[in-house]
Amino acid sequence: MTNTEKGLFYEKGIEFLIRQNPKIYFDNTKIDWNVKLKGKSGVEHQVDILLTTGKILTLVECKNHNRVIGYDVVAKFDSIQKDVNSSNGIIYSASGFSADAREYAAAKSINLESVNISEIIIKSCRDALKKFFPNLDDPPQKYWTIMEQKGNSTTGNCLFFEPSHMILLFFSKAEAYLYCKTGYNVFPVSSEHLRIMKGFAHNFRKNLCVYKNGEYIPLSIFDENS
Repeated sequence: MTNTEKGLFYEKGIEFLIRQNPKIYFDNTKIDWNVKLKGKSGVEHQVDILLTTGKILTLVECKNHNRVIGYDVVAKFDSIQKDVNSSNGIIYSASGFSADAREYAAAKSINLESVNISEIIIKSCRDALKKFFPNLDDPPQKYWTIMEQKGNSTTGNCLFFEPSHMILLFFSKAEAYLYCKTGYNVFPVSSEHLRIMKGFAHNFRKNLCVYKNGEYIPLSIFDENS
């Protein structure tokens, strides 16, 4: 992997983390990559990631280096911020920051974040798993399902029903509980989890059915998008 590729890879990971951070990423926030901004001086500056929320500009610099980031990088970033009238600034580093860099950033209200690649990968995996595993507190779309339980959460294993190895959905929580076995619990099915369940049923040739009035009815009868 070239240095350019390493930089782009790191920027992509930082973008992922930004999108998970409610303190800097909002519903109306726009994210742009590798932006050229002309400052008051007339000089054009390159910005790794630009966050635009209304009239608020947040500049994001990403440094995937093997050495700690020093004062010179932070000072240059500060001058760019002033030149383009940026409201906020964040520098992410895969290798940390020197003491003088941190001292200067604190005086200029620039946020410094040390995030390495492994942290990004672990965070992305955890978020992906959260989407796959429903939570007892998730609001249901209109269905409930039965899954293996460990503590207050699910292991991700559905309870299958014979003879056709069905994954069942129920219209009511009480009805689903009638089918529970030891070690299983009833979980609400959010719209995201229903989408994942459809993909699982399709890819592994399982039958995704809705239980209604003692009958097992294919979900497609109720959901035209199945």
